[in-house]
Amino acid sequence: MKTLNVTILKIKLCKVMPLIMIMLVMFTSGSAYAAMLLSGEAGLEYINYDAKVAGKDIFSGSTLAQKYNLGYSLSNFVHRDQAEYYDLKVGYEWADFNTKVTEPDHDTSIRQSSGRFVYGGRLGYNPYNLPVKFSAYLNSNVPVTYSTGLVQNALIGDNLLYAISDTSKGVSSGVTFAFEPEKSRTSTFVRSLPRLYLDYREYETKNSDVTARMDTKTREIAVAGLNRENNWLNYRSVIYEDRLHISEGYTRQQIQIGHVNNVGKRLWASLTNWIDVSADGQLTTLVGKTPNDNYEEYDLNFMAAAKRKTWEATTFMNYNRLFGQSEIKENIRIPVYFKGVYGADTTWYAGVNAQQGREKYWTGKPTETSSLNSITLGGTTFNRTNFVLAPSVNAQTGKSLGGNSFYSMGVNLEAFSTNRFSTAAGVAGKAYWKLKDDGSSDSSRSWIAGLELTGNYHPDMRTFYKMANLTETGNGLGFLDTSSAQAVISSGAPASTPDFMRDRLSASVAWTPTAEFTTSFEGSYDISQVTGRPTTTATTIAYRLSYFKGKSFYRLDSKYESINSGVKKDAFSNQLEAQYLPDIYNEATLRFIQEYDKIYASSAADTYEILQKYSYKMFTRDGVSRNYATITQEYSYKSGGLLGQNASGLTTQYLALSGRYSPTAKLSLTGSMKYEKVDPGMTTLYYSAGINADFKLLVTSLDYTYAKRDFDSRIEKKLAASVKRTF
Repeated sequence: MKTLNVTILKIKLCKVMPLIMIMLVMFTSGSAYAAMLLSGEAGLEYINYDAKVAGKDIFSGSTLAQKYNLGYSLSNFVHRDQAEYYDLKVGYEWADFNTKVTEPDHDTSIRQSSGRFVYGGRLGYNPYNLPVKFSAYLNSNVPVTYSTGLVQNALIGDNLLYAISDTSKGVSSGVTFAFEPEKSRTSTFVRSLPRLYLDYREYETKNSDVTARMDTKTREIAVAGLNRENNWLNYRSVIYEDRLHISEGYTRQQIQIGHVNNVGKRLWASLTNWIDVSADGQLTTLVGKTPNDNYEEYDLNFMAAAKRKTWEATTFMNYNRLFGQSEIKENIRIPVYFKGVYGADTTWYAGVNAQQGREKYWTGKPTETSSLNSITLGGTTFNRTNFVLAPSVNAQTGKSLGGNSFYSMGVNLEAFSTNRFSTAAGVAGKAYWKLKDDGSSDSSRSWIAGLELTGNYHPDMRTFYKMANLTETGNGLGFLDTSSAQAVISSGAPASTPDFMRDRLSASVAWTPTAEFTTSFEGSYDISQVTGRPTTTATTIAYRLSYFKGKSFYRLDSKYESINSGVKKDAFSNQLEAQYLPDIYNEATLRFIQEYDKIYASSAADTYEILQKYSYKMFTRDGVSRNYATITQEYSYKSGGLLGQNASGLTTQYLALSGRYSPTAKLSLTGSMKYEKVDPGMTTLYYSAGINADFKLLVTSLDYTYAKRDFDSRIEKKLAASVKRTF
């Protein structure tokens, strides 16, 4: 299909849009409400960082950054549904930073600046007495961001600036027009006209930075019209240009007709009072800068749903054909699904799916085909008795594209109890058999048979028991998990006929005597055998407890796991947590975590961690209650590592104290101290203090951080100050 010449796409709307929006504002300026605002922002930030080792300066740096913006806005916007609205802004933003770094062997200076015009806005025209809607938007605001951090493995982050990370300039704009004649209040003729929608969007991004150069432009247009009822005609076009990489540009156009509206929602038409249909056709063309990128694609969809008193049927048919530069691809899919009821206590379902694919190459390569056909039958019966019976069968056969033929089938028989059997107990059983062959070799066939039994009992609302058993046996690699299959192959065992067996028994009990207390215990034992591999056993035991009473909360999680697959491995973990909240002023937390792992043939590892935290909050007693001060204390101890002859471990602990005092809602004083010790032989001290003021038009902060490590006599200092004034 030849590319449509849409001349509107050649207009540079990003240049014309501001003029259009100003003219429309003049046209809609009859609104009684309008606000004009001149605003600006000035920001200044200073950072100084020093690092010494054994009294010698190894790094010293400072950053002075400044950012300014000035803007003018004009708006009458109150809500989006008002008849006329506009919200426009224009301004300029400039950012600059200067970083100086001194190291023992050289000095470095980094300075960058970036300035850009910022403009944008939105407007709308939605008259209550006319069946039209119009809206437009324009936005060029890409905020300036910095890249920070020059020192690796620092005790405290230096936060020195070294680059403006985003120097790109982007503009996005769009226009939307809607003609909705059904909303006309005066003319019958107008209400008989077709509905029409037009949407145009444009995105342009430029970046002159040599490390991330970019110059792209994307234009999108969508036109949609409704003829009658749910019959829509949609046209979409995307033109992408990359001025630096010309070969990546393309033009994609799409025409769609049928029961799909302008936002992609599928619609339905009623043939009768019990049959609904939906159909659409779509043509897509893509023309790239190189012939190999070009293609033409057709899509046809037909969907139907029928519903009667005792049965339902649905189908979702699709035909796709793609013309590429070297091949033709065709795919057709015809699925049909049925479900219904038979009598008072039987339901049934059935599904048939047929897929065919074909690829034909222009180079003389033989045509390749693929297929997939499947059928599923099933249902439930005896729904009103003590036990429900649910049999099902499925079968699938097919051929991969240019590959092998394959098939699979399965039979399931499931039974489970209902409330007629017991309201306190439930039992269920499932037997299944599956067979599959991917056609990769003469010995690729696999089968599996399994029996799953479950039972549960809850004599009251407080206690719940459950037990389950799963037994599986089979032959072949197809139903083994990936690790087991790879292990069989790598062991040199006969991969053609590996037999396997698995049995898993699990049981659990949960008890909730009160709303505040709950506990549970569960365990499982799993044994599996595969030809050519050692027998694998796995035992898991878990215990959980939680208790909440008034001002206290306690939680315990314990788990033990033992796996033996030729090499025995044990793992044990505990987590205990306690919280105490006597009032709004105090909050205390204590957490203990222990993890133990042992591989008997090699090593064992043991890890302990204790965390204790306490916070005290102070509130004002007059007027509105305000948290004006908080003191927090925290202690952590963590120890762990390898055990035995190759024992190695690391113990880390720290004690931290921090506080915040806010004499007013706008002013805050902060401070912290931290003592950290890493055994063997390394201690670090941290100190910090700061003041922050946050007023309506002024935000300022001053922070000082100090760190000292005795291991290498390393000292780090950082002073950070910032101020931002808004007007």
